Amino acid sequence: MAEDFSYDEIAENFFAPVYPIVAKAILDTTGVRTGRLLDLGCGGGHLGFELLDRGDFESAVFADANPEALRVAEKRAEERGLRPVMKTSRQDACALDLPESSFDLIVSRGSMPFWDDQRAAFEGIYRLLAPGGWAYVGGGLGNAEIGEQIKRKMTEERDRNGDEGPWCFDRKNSKALTDDEYRALFAETDAELTIINTDDEGHWIILAKPAA
Repeated sequence: MAEDFSYDEIAENFFAPVYPIVAKAILDTTGVRTGRLLDLGCGGGHLGFELLDRGDFESAVFADANPEALRVAEKRAEERGLRPVMKTSRQDACALDLPESSFDLIVSRGSMPFWDDQRAAFEGIYRLLAPGGWAYVGGGLGNAEIGEQIKRKMTEERDRNGDEGPWCFDRKNSKALTDDEYRALFAETDAELTIINTDDEGHWIILAKPAA
């Protein structure tokens, strides 16, 4: 029996306008358009595919703890003709089992609030970055206008269906750290850390690993 993958319903029916905006912000901020890409907590792969469409990455790993998510991502890769450069990997974000220094860009949108061990997850992400690589991790609804549209649509859905379904995630249950805790986490490393935390852009932890 397939595991529940109701969050793909949100991605398809609510968040579709967000991914092009987030992908553009990632590429503009990091300047990374080639090399090796990791979409962590990829779900159905929406952000990763947007980056593959816009960049010129030689390979991409789509990683998620849910095997059904990976099956959906693989199907979409086939439909988009991206299967030759994309592979999937079942991964726990808090115990990443991938080669060190193997990715030029690591992205994750919407997965971070569910990670039980934020320290282990971010230490693992930084370990996987190649010298000169970037990580762009967090969540956001693109911009204020689209965010308001999505919030209205999700409120309407909640009113129709009650407090059941993936649209009812309560931010109070987020396992994300405070910005000061993220700063402390990387204070003793050589990471270049930038934090975005605005109503317009969302909440993003951006890491750059110095080139060798």
